[in-house]
Amino acid sequence: MSNDSNPDKHHDGDVAFIRSLAELLNASELNEIQVKREYGEHDRLTVSLTKQGKQVVYAQAPQQ
Repeated sequence: MSNDSNPDKHHDGDVAFIRSLAELLNASELNEIQVKREYGEHDRLTVSLTKQGKQVVYAQAPQQ
């Protein structure tokens, strides 16, 4: 089973993963979380969440 044939197939799971990270950041004393997931050579997710006051801001790096 190839994991890099369709980059969009992870979208729903990635959204849930990002929400979980945001909840973790809100519930902790951490100020930032950065995660890089490698699904395959050309299929990856890079997420950076930063706490600014009481708000969590996140950005997803563009896929290459």
